Amino acid sequence: MADRQHASPATNLPTVLVIDDEPGHRLMVRAVLEDAGWQVLDVAAGHGNAALAAARRQAALTSQLPDALDMLGSALRSGYALTRGFQVVSSQMHPPISEEFERVLQDVQVGISVSEALDGLLLRTDSYDLELVVAAMQTQLTMGGNLSEVLDKIAHMIRERVRLQGEINAATSEGRMSAGILIAMPIVMCIAISAVNPHYLDPLFSERLGIMMLMGAGMLTGSILMSVWGGPKNRKVLAVIGFIMLATLGFIVTGLQPNLTLIGVGVFILTFFIPFASGPSSAIFATKVAPEVQGRVFATRSMVSQSMMPLAFILSGILADRVFNPLLVSEGPLASTFVGRWVGVGPGRGIGLMIICSGLVLLLISLGAYANPRIRNIETEIPDAISDAEDQSDDLLDLAEDRAPFPVSG
Repeated sequence: MADRQHASPATNLPTVLVIDDEPGHRLMVRAVLEDAGWQVLDVAAGHGNAALAAARRQAALTSQLPDALDMLGSALRSGYALTRGFQVVSSQMHPPISEEFERVLQDVQVGISVSEALDGLLLRTDSYDLELVVAAMQTQLTMGGNLSEVLDKIAHMIRERVRLQGEINAATSEGRMSAGILIAMPIVMCIAISAVNPHYLDPLFSERLGIMMLMGAGMLTGSILMSVWGGPKNRKVLAVIGFIMLATLGFIVTGLQPNLTLIGVGVFILTFFIPFASGPSSAIFATKVAPEVQGRVFATRSMVSQSMMPLAFILSGILADRVFNPLLVSEGPLASTFVGRWVGVGPGRGIGLMIICSGLVLLLISLGAYANPRIRNIETEIPDAISDAEDQSDDLLDLAEDRAPFPVSG
């Protein structure tokens, strides 16, 4: 609960703003403060950010789905129509699943077909389990069959999956807690040491060795955050392109000035975003490449990328000595231009300019990749090598066809 006091312009009484997510708490606080002569404005606070609220709603929806499917299957076995079964679920279950089925009923009542209303349910929930349920229902609507039996099987599958996930979480809880403690320990120790001796960590940011250590910490930090986040679920190509574009900022910062701190910050930025770009890229390859050839594909990919390193070493030496360094020496072609004022003039500043140009070239390549629809839409244009959702849907279609009261052609 949070409050903020100010004077009421209308009554000249002190006013307090009460924010709490529990209605009972707000009513109690309001009554106490009004009795004391305060003017009260209360506002309901949300349960954290939108992503956390969506995750909680999704978890609640998944936990309620097996019971809802049992109730829907019982209604169908009793002779009710599918929409009547929706009404039973919406009236007997608690939110959020009751709200979703109520929304489906409302869509049907205004003239939307049941199939389209179910598609809307999928768009709102983005649930893999509901995708199987909707596939079974739409199959029943088009071809007929024993939908109640299919729903019972799906409910059993969901319960088994939830049970197995719980066992996995219980078995790995100790390891996850140990990992969290080990990750948090250096941070806590740094804070504690800084509180006791504020200048203890100064060499880390002022000495050459300390700054070099911070350079390597970029990739470590990015890898930890990437493993905690797990990466994007959709539009992974855009994530790859976006994080590469952010990494180019590290090139630019590194080459700006001959300052060790600035170089350390640039290398930290560059290495920090590498895991965020490589993770979704590997996920795309793992999804689009058939398992039996993934070893050869990943080996070829690694060979091509690593074979560029010797070529880059050779070219960078030639370009630095023959092209970039002569541009920024005293009396060089770029020494008196804005480039010389920004990057500096003297030995080694041509290498800084070369690093900046490398970042700009990488930025242009990233923009070109985004502008190419073949690359931008690769996740939708190239089918997945293995799609569990499609396999499950095919099984449901086969089961519905076997149970259909009439032969299905094509």
